[in-house]
Amino acid sequence: MRQPADREGVRRFRLACARATYPKLKTTTLKTVQDWMPHEFGDVKLTAPMEGLYTFPLPDGTRVRFEVLFIALEDEQDIEDMKSLEVSMFWLHEATELSEAILRIAVQRVGRYPSMKNGVICAEPGVVLDFNLPDQAHWLYKRFVEGEPLPVIELLDGRTFVPTLELFLQPAAVICENEESVEADGAPPRFRLNPDAENLHNLLPDYYANQLATLRWPEIRSFLLMRWTPTALGKLVHPEFSAQAHVGKLRTAPVTGEETLIGIDTSGLHPGAVFGQPQAGQLVVMDEGYAPDMAFEQFIQEVLLTIIAKRYHGTPLLAVCDPSNPRDARTGLTPVQLLQRYQIRAIPAATNRFALRKAAVARLLNRRHGCVIDPACTMLIDGLGRSYVHRKLRATTTTRLDYANDPVKGPTSHVVEAFQYLAVHIAHIGPEEEVVDRSRVQVAKRRVV
Repeated sequence: MRQPADREGVRRFRLACARATYPKLKTTTLKTVQDWMPHEFGDVKLTAPMEGLYTFPLPDGTRVRFEVLFIALEDEQDIEDMKSLEVSMFWLHEATELSEAILRIAVQRVGRYPSMKNGVICAEPGVVLDFNLPDQAHWLYKRFVEGEPLPVIELLDGRTFVPTLELFLQPAAVICENEESVEADGAPPRFRLNPDAENLHNLLPDYYANQLATLRWPEIRSFLLMRWTPTALGKLVHPEFSAQAHVGKLRTAPVTGEETLIGIDTSGLHPGAVFGQPQAGQLVVMDEGYAPDMAFEQFIQEVLLTIIAKRYHGTPLLAVCDPSNPRDARTGLTPVQLLQRYQIRAIPAATNRFALRKAAVARLLNRRHGCVIDPACTMLIDGLGRSYVHRKLRATTTTRLDYANDPVKGPTSHVVEAFQYLAVHIAHIGPEEEVVDRSRVQVAKRRVV
């Protein structure tokens, strides 16, 4: 309504609403817009492409023409199609589900409607994002909290321009009176409702109280306490993981003379590795490494040897590798042989079976003080707590099996699977598919089948 009228007396504004998937766009974003806009002003066409048009008069004799484009960004082609849009403003709904690349494209496409041929240009272009707080490894935290100062730009007319990037935090819905002890010791939380919470006059008195009775602690932290907290992107492969229980507060260091274990996912061109060391009866994971689109020998040279030189000089090393062992096309060597060429002692993991790797990690995480992860291992933490999830099945059946056994592949999956090989080595895996805790067994009897 604040957009200046063009020579025809029309205030033109075009909003693009983006969401990660079409079902979420249709069931949530669309419903919200339809609830906001009076039906007598217009409606949304549900056939693809899904668009809305709303028009209404203003007391000054001008007329508003408000267009809404609904965009699902489900694959690379959808993102590529964004580059041809000409809109006034972008709304990135539930931005935790979207990549930072989408924000960069959105910024380039706003302010391009209306055009000067109608006598005016867009007066208030911009991008609005809404989201529940994710973890501090997420790009939203790095962009809006840790981001560098924005540049000062000199315009052609001599004026200076400073882009604005602002973060607005709603007041917490509830307050936890013993949050520190809950985080540190797992104490039962004590809550009270926050009288300054947003939108209370439109909610039932027990709206937030009912949520406290059903949500898990990480969800309560993110949704109700307004804390930056990992939120899962689906059904987690390792639900035993808890950032509060398994992530240390301070940077850790290897113990000189103690053996350092390196779990390595060697498959494909996206190798990942984690460095861990048994210390005082628990596995301490201290470092991680990952490289997209890199051959394994180059990964050894540029990633593993760099970490070893900086942190593990003088400690004995043992690499536990993905046992599938694809040979290098150039050298004809397996990953184990390549590691040995660089004086890193290496063995294949006892198994590559997903169920056994998953069970080994569960045994490690479920044991009291069984594992602590350095806070610098952000990819491993993100994978265990948010992004390493079971692949969702497209089909639905009467068996209600909505998820496949195998996980969704992505950058964090390679680091998590490197951690799994480390766990397989810590927990002795026998051919009879039994997981036995190696830390409690001196000799393991293996049955040969």
